[in-house]
Amino acid sequence: MFRTAARIVEIAFLAAATGVLVWFLAGKLFGGQPRRELDPYRRVLAERVVREVAAALPRRDEIRKLVVAPVYRDLDGRVTDLLYEAVEDRELYFLVGLGRVREVVAERFGGAAPANREQAIELGRALAAGDELVEGVLFSELGAFTDGRRGLGAEVELRARLIRLRDEAEVPGGLVRSARRIDSRWSVDWLDATMRSFSGLVRLLVWLLFTGGLPFALHPVVVAVVRRRSNRANAWLLAGLVGASVLCGLVLMGLRPGWGGAVLLVLAALLAFVYHFAVCDRIDEAQR
Repeated sequence: MFRTAARIVEIAFLAAATGVLVWFLAGKLFGGQPRRELDPYRRVLAERVVREVAAALPRRDEIRKLVVAPVYRDLDGRVTDLLYEAVEDRELYFLVGLGRVREVVAERFGGAAPANREQAIELGRALAAGDELVEGVLFSELGAFTDGRRGLGAEVELRARLIRLRDEAEVPGGLVRSARRIDSRWSVDWLDATMRSFSGLVRLLVWLLFTGGLPFALHPVVVAVVRRRSNRANAWLLAGLVGASVLCGLVLMGLRPGWGGAVLLVLAALLAFVYHFAVCDRIDEAQR
């Protein structure tokens, strides 16, 4: 029964690899223009920087609702989106919706982000006029913001000021700064960003091809092990093959899988186990 299921998984595995390849090629040949995104190197650094800034912000009881002003020098709004999400995740303050903030910015500043603390305070007061709970504004600006050479030398710096509208003063501990830079291709940030430069579909295809071809690439090793007729040796062989598949998946996730990625790795391990068992069993039968 298990061997029948393994055969089915083997066939499904090869069909999936073929399907993903066809889907990828069709997308390249007939797909439209992709939506412009922040390059992966600066995005990875920006994600880390905004989390560090958000983590450093103090909690002040005199600020019930906060305005996260669009980040100055953030030309396409990507860093602003990341900063808003990071501050929201910390749940320190109620936040004015970013859509509403951008509406007022368009009305007051012609769509340009506040360039200094005075303009940020003006933005905060404009929003407070329609919502009495608004009592603070977070003014942020990008310093260094370079993508380097293929990621090497990429740098993101973010400076933020938490300002109380009542007296237009920065709150104690409200001046925060964070900066990150990629100085080596051995950096996890560089690997993470490089993996993100490829679509999830491409990475899935690479994993399917790697896992599917691994037992055949190691055919002499597999034959030598199965000829020993040792359950322990077979178990170690399967463990090595599955471990290699999981490691490949982890690298393709940039060594930062997250909770969702961890679940995918567990499922990938189960799939790889069944597939490798089926292939090794077939090689064993061919040797008899």
